[in-house]
Amino acid sequence: MAYQGVKLGTISSQKIFSTLNKWHGLSTALRRIIGSNNSPKAAISEKVFKSVLWDRALFAQSARYNAKEIDGVLSLDEKVNSLSIEEASYYREAVVALRLAKEVIKVQQDWRANAIAHLNQTGGFSRSLANSCTDWLCLLLELLSMVAEIDHFQRKENKQC
Repeated sequence: MAYQGVKLGTISSQKIFSTLNKWHGLSTALRRIIGSNNSPKAAISEKVFKSVLWDRALFAQSARYNAKEIDGVLSLDEKVNSLSIEEASYYREAVVALRLAKEVIKVQQDWRANAIAHLNQTGGFSRSLANSCTDWLCLLLELLSMVAEIDHFQRKENKQC
């Protein structure tokens, strides 16, 4: 359904970023994702905005994927002639953003697993850690509910005059 939302143009990279940013601290995870693609010499300043980190991570992620693979996910290969270059890149960016969001959540789940293991060893409890168990499915649910609120997934009747 998320890809369907992308195909309809209702789920964008910025919506994915704002939804992730609402529930997750993104800076460290994005730095790790960007850092895994670049050399250590390409260090990123601590004063960079999260949106800039998001854009850099999107660029790094898009270099990993084949355009034909992304077009296949969206069935853009059938529509290529009817879309402008800007529209096609908008759709491709949204697909890469979904994949980036999944990777950000995976990085954070790895950290969470390590923190939980440490708390289990020490017998501690962390309310913030317990409340941070938002995962990929919850992100998708929030994105789809935002889109559904504005009736983008409602069937539209063709009325002929």
